[in-house]
Amino acid sequence: MRAFILLLVVLCTSCIGLCFSYDLGKTYSYNYVTEVHINEADPSGSDVGFKLSSVVDLSIVWQSGSEQVAKISLRDVSLSNIADRSDDQNTFSAPPTTLMVVSSQPAYFVWTEGKVTQLYVSDSEPEGSADIKKGVISQFQMQKIEGTITETDASGECTVTYALVDNKILKLKDLSSCKTVQSGGFSHQKKGFGIDTQSEASMSCSLSADKKVIKSGVTFERWRTYVNIRSELSTSVTSSQSLALISSDGVAPTLSGSTAEGAIMGSGTFQRAEWNSDEMNQQCGEGCRPLSEVVADARGSLTERAIGKTKSVMAYLDVLQAFRSAGKDAILQALVSPDNVAIMPQLFDVLAATQTLPAWEVIQEVVDFSSGESGEMLERFLLTMAYNNHPVKEQISWLMGMLKEDKVGSQDVRAMMALTVAKLVNSYCYLGSEQCNDQVVTDATNWLLVGVTSEDRFQKILCINALKNAVQPGSIATLLTVAESDSDMDVVEVALDALLKFEPKYFTPKVNNALNNIFHEGSRQYSTVTRILAATLLLSKTPSESDVVNIIQSLGGSKQVEMAVFVLQKVIALSKGSSEASETIRIALSDSSIWNYDSISLQGQSVAFDSLFLDTEDVSINFGLDLQMTPSGLLRKSDFHVGLDLKNESLLLMNVGIFSRGLEYFFGEDSGDTGEATAGLNIECMDMKLRMLVFFTGSGELMSMAWNMGSSDGPMPHMRVIGLVQDHSQKLNLQSGFDVDVGIQGSLSLDLGGTLEFSLWDRSSTTIVSTGGSVGIKGSTQINTPFIRTGINFSGKGATRFDFVTSVQFSSLPPLSCLQLMTEPLIYINDVRKYEQLERTERKYESEERRRFRILEQSFKLFDRNTQPCYEMFGKEEEEEEGGWW
Repeated sequence: MRAFILLLVVLCTSCIGLCFSYDLGKTYSYNYVTEVHINEADPSGSDVGFKLSSVVDLSIVWQSGSEQVAKISLRDVSLSNIADRSDDQNTFSAPPTTLMVVSSQPAYFVWTEGKVTQLYVSDSEPEGSADIKKGVISQFQMQKIEGTITETDASGECTVTYALVDNKILKLKDLSSCKTVQSGGFSHQKKGFGIDTQSEASMSCSLSADKKVIKSGVTFERWRTYVNIRSELSTSVTSSQSLALISSDGVAPTLSGSTAEGAIMGSGTFQRAEWNSDEMNQQCGEGCRPLSEVVADARGSLTERAIGKTKSVMAYLDVLQAFRSAGKDAILQALVSPDNVAIMPQLFDVLAATQTLPAWEVIQEVVDFSSGESGEMLERFLLTMAYNNHPVKEQISWLMGMLKEDKVGSQDVRAMMALTVAKLVNSYCYLGSEQCNDQVVTDATNWLLVGVTSEDRFQKILCINALKNAVQPGSIATLLTVAESDSDMDVVEVALDALLKFEPKYFTPKVNNALNNIFHEGSRQYSTVTRILAATLLLSKTPSESDVVNIIQSLGGSKQVEMAVFVLQKVIALSKGSSEASETIRIALSDSSIWNYDSISLQGQSVAFDSLFLDTEDVSINFGLDLQMTPSGLLRKSDFHVGLDLKNESLLLMNVGIFSRGLEYFFGEDSGDTGEATAGLNIECMDMKLRMLVFFTGSGELMSMAWNMGSSDGPMPHMRVIGLVQDHSQKLNLQSGFDVDVGIQGSLSLDLGGTLEFSLWDRSSTTIVSTGGSVGIKGSTQINTPFIRTGINFSGKGATRFDFVTSVQFSSLPPLSCLQLMTEPLIYINDVRKYEQLERTERKYESEERRRFRILEQSFKLFDRNTQPCYEMFGKEEEEEEGGWW
């Protein structure tokens, strides 16, 4: 039986019938045509690209058994349009006489039973010309076998499937399986900011009547790329090749030699060639503008006042591309130029995102973390660096070295550096298991875990928050131990909060038992905030039906009514989801003895609210509001979050949290909290926890703020930054030999500020969290050839602003509070430009198209219980005339 299976395998991967048998010393001439078409994936307007036609002469010049050496040369080469255009738009109507497309030098390949095993080109062969010849040679790699094998050609090392039908050979190539020797490509680890690449390739050839010679062949290949967050930002590259035998009566001189390589080398100055080049070049090529010019043009769009507007993100992307193409000296000159002083923070945003070797050398030379000055700009620089989606270990090691050796001059900068290191560790692990097992990841994680045990409260909380950014499964046990045993409820809270980032698979029965112990206070008393976090973790990760039932049954008799109301609303909100946890909750709630009027009749002011902000074909953007209130109506904690859902993935875009603690003491309440009265702001942006901003600590600072602050004259910015949130670079190796460069970058320009107005005289307060943001995406798909520049550029941009207003009147108890959420109009613009231009000529073809749509300003109705207090505070008729804010 085993011998039969071995025989079957051999038969399925060997020649069936006669193998190719081209005659030694004979020349076979073929008409060869290859076309490349570039457009949007959903085509609009005519394609751009080119058609290359030639005659290919194939001669067998050496043979030993089944191994042959084939010599190919191209003649009568011409370029032409792929679309019907008028003479004034015809790129190819008058090509320069000095334009060389393919050299006249021959190329050789070793051919064994239809498989190409070695390539040889002349030492003086231009790279672009060699690529075209490799594309031709790929056409002759057609093995007369059936089955699936691995094969290498101009596309790379790919999985292909052969089938034989009469005198035809059919081949399907799985382009997604192709591996090349190239380095330098990268993409975003999150699907929401990634690219969807679709591909297909098929080949067929017809054989002569005796099945010894390829009579004709056709190849079709298509690549489509889509920006996941906005699929209309897309490109398509279609490549085709065709061969047709026109004669086989030529005579060719043969080579002598004991081996195929010896015979080739003896015929002239030839060298062994690889199918693909090994680098993706980011350096500035011919026609590239100097960095100083690009920065000068962008200067007016990169001012502080422009942040949050679309012009800032588009200028940022232009300068980023120029930084990535520039050398160290050019980057340094841009950073020290007196003309750029006003936009220096924005240039450092670009520098942090450049991620090239020259930029890295500049960072080590000019960024000084030891100084206590420029703290705000250094924090911003670190924040931008944290979003690098392809960090290197040297970057992490450099930052870790400064943390370990205490070389950071500011405590705030040190905190941001720890949070940045953790985020970079997370991104580094996304690059692969080899990177995640690197010593630099172990060192950084261990440093954070040691920090969790520190006696320094600031260091302990910082390291726990950083572990939330790192999301290393090995830290779960430590975080859980802290949550169960630490006496400081603030520490317990951040430890539980850090666990929210981990996937459900890590929430084992042991973890859930610890969370149950915290929520049900099995061993000691916990604050309401920590109990709510424990319940949220239980319900949203891997709850059992009994977990859900026990939580619901505990709420009715709880003395902490506001906590019970909030948890109940969390149960309802989570039951509407599509996860396995949501399904478990729904099953538990189907029991009427558990889910009935007694269960849902709890009354309070706390809220867990979720709603839809924008729904498109590609993504859903949702927002939510969590309000944890005290019995006297004071705000204990609020979270306003905006999320992105697409392709079975959720991404937290922004979470702005306001917290207070200890204020209940002034009203005679006991919430289980410990420590001094305090209040502050927590922000998460793009799945990264940022440094906490504290408004006051202690009753002394509270009273000082109340008497001295009054109302602020304007916004107090907490974060203003331009960052790179989408970064994709890829080289597509077409079987026709041409390389296609695909590059897509997306930027976020964010202006997040707040205003706190507090008046003891009026006994009122108003908090405004204002988030102005713009998003810009630029992409390009272009062919790399020495004779033509052709491709497609696209961009998408839009801007809006959120204002979240919290108004409170505490002239009587319970206080009245009104929440308002408003957005400014959003205008989205999509530009597409397609082009063709032959080298060494001014003649070119361009087409441009612009699309736009507008979303009007909106005010969102929040939860029902918000409506009446707003009417009481501002008056129903007045607000209805203004359109209503709730």
